[in-house]
Amino acid sequence: MTFFASSGLVRTATSVLFWLITIAAILFMAHVFLAVDGRSHSASDTLYGVFPYWGVTFLLWDWIGRRLKHI
Repeated sequence: MTFFASSGLVRTATSVLFWLITIAAILFMAHVFLAVDGRSHSASDTLYGVFPYWGVTFLLWDWIGRRLKHI
């Protein structure tokens, strides 16, 4: 069972479960962006604030997709 199709750096969800995981990750990142952006004073403040959350979220999303690809 394949949860996402990869084409280079682009990954596309191919199952309902992985679509739900993708949507949850996007909603989390949007929430983090709004929380950080409300307290920052410049664009660089926002980028420095969201990078740790977005980076870890993307790595976790990618790891889950790679792990579930082999099931």
